[in-house]
Amino acid sequence: MLKRKLLSLLVLLMAVTGAWAQGPWDSGDCTVTFSGGTLTISKKSGTGAMADYANVNNRGWNSIRNSITSVVVEAGVTHIGIQALRNLTKVTSVTLPATLLTIGNDAFSGDNNAGFTSVTIPASVTSIGQGAFANCNKLTSATIAAGSNLTTIGNDAFRGCSALGSITIPASVTSIGYNAFQSCTNLATVTIADGSNLTVIDDYTFQNCSTLGSITIPASVTSIGAGAFYGCSTLGSITIPAGVTSIGNYTFQNCSTLGSITIPASVTSIGLNAFQGCTGLATVAFSDGSNLTTIGQNAFSGCNNAGFTSITIPASVTSIGTNAFYNCTNLATVTFADGSNLTSIGNTTFNNCNSLGSIELPASVTSIGNSAFYTCSNLATITLNSNPSIGLYAFKDGTTVTMNLTANSAGGANWTTFYNQNYGFEADANTEVFKVALSGTTLTMNKVANGIVDAGTAVVLKTTGGNPVMTLTTSASSDTQDNSLTGVSAVAGVETDGTFYVLNYTAANGVGFYRLETGKNVGIGKAYLTYSGANGARDFFGFGEETAIRTIDNGELIIDNSEVYDLQGRRVQNPQRGVYIVNGRKVVIK
Repeated sequence: MLKRKLLSLLVLLMAVTGAWAQGPWDSGDCTVTFSGGTLTISKKSGTGAMADYANVNNRGWNSIRNSITSVVVEAGVTHIGIQALRNLTKVTSVTLPATLLTIGNDAFSGDNNAGFTSVTIPASVTSIGQGAFANCNKLTSATIAAGSNLTTIGNDAFRGCSALGSITIPASVTSIGYNAFQSCTNLATVTIADGSNLTVIDDYTFQNCSTLGSITIPASVTSIGAGAFYGCSTLGSITIPAGVTSIGNYTFQNCSTLGSITIPASVTSIGLNAFQGCTGLATVAFSDGSNLTTIGQNAFSGCNNAGFTSITIPASVTSIGTNAFYNCTNLATVTFADGSNLTSIGNTTFNNCNSLGSIELPASVTSIGNSAFYTCSNLATITLNSNPSIGLYAFKDGTTVTMNLTANSAGGANWTTFYNQNYGFEADANTEVFKVALSGTTLTMNKVANGIVDAGTAVVLKTTGGNPVMTLTTSASSDTQDNSLTGVSAVAGVETDGTFYVLNYTAANGVGFYRLETGKNVGIGKAYLTYSGANGARDFFGFGEETAIRTIDNGELIIDNSEVYDLQGRRVQNPQRGVYIVNGRKVVIK
């Protein structure tokens, strides 16, 4: 009876505490045993690696996983298998040997409930696998032994280790995988050893490490991935090494205490949302000799710190993306470096930059996006040094937009064609505006009386006071004269098929419309004529040849302010229909 009771008590104790001793189980070149709450992994002979497990249910010890309170990996073991020790929720201590070389993917992931608070990674370990310690949320200390040979910290390796307070990355590490320390919310200190060989900080590596105050990125790093420091809300300072070539999407997004940043000359692109929401950012500087070409979408959106009042865009930048400086409410001065190559300003790029009072865009700009400056409430003047494609609502009402054009000099005047798809412009007092009508081989220039060019109307400009200056206007032209000019709104221009004629000048023929070679483009903001006559294409339509060039000013004939003579050599003050001599050439007035 007593024996039966003792046996029942033993069974009950085993049910409550787990088996006192179970196994052994084979695992690759190793043997696994369990006794007194300790799971022991030992080699069978020499050195050996544990097996990898695609499914935790395939582990012999899986049924007792909630009874395991400590793990001892003995000397000679070289590899901890994939998922071999995953979800051992009662583990409080782990011992690893000096022979260990690799820690497999998800080896200890989810060992989070009991108090697994510290681990020492032996110097022999060369790689920590993907998710190896992920979600070990009681782990406060992960020490990598001195003299470490570690080269790789895998993706998600310490993700969700929310109690981890610090980590020292050995100089031997060459790559830190994506999400490696993501959501380590108590990670205040990351030290990367001197002489580091680290080249890549991958995507989202330190995302949401919300207590990380500073980090020194070694000079060896050439790439900082997308979201690498996203949400590091206490990150006060960081130095980007001179060898980094790109700052990825979301890299420093919502680093709200980051006070300043210097972009080294090696960086060629700043990704979308890279510094969005950095509300403490007061200074953005670009190193001399910058190679930056792209400022991405939302790159500095919401950087509304009172100190962020100015920025100089390097000459190398060719495009500024949508919303790049949206809601930078204290940004008062935007300067483009001499020799700027900027071609495009995206939609809503400077929207809501309410301290911006004026801005001058470089001559290289070919495109301004929709609403680019629309809600800049204090923006009084914009100076354009080109004739770009301008999107809808690009400027707020009342903004003075002045366009300085470059024209070709000929015959004592400067000439150019002009077109804007969405906005009307008024010419300055020294500039005449002409529509051009082509009927058969007769070219007629008709002057627009009030000098206003309606949106979507292509014209010829002639100025005797330097280059033409056009000013944005809401007034309309009342001119209804025929016009054969076609304007170009496409940024890439329009390719001719050999029937396009563009305004040009040659010493032989003077100012006129010359046939454009097949395959050549008519650029944005310019205009052209189309002609394909029955007798084949002509090479030239000139001002003043016998094909009957007429210039009409409000119905009155004007011939370039020249003296007009009839065929008998008599000067004519008010020539009517007929044939006349102007500057030694015959002119037919119809």
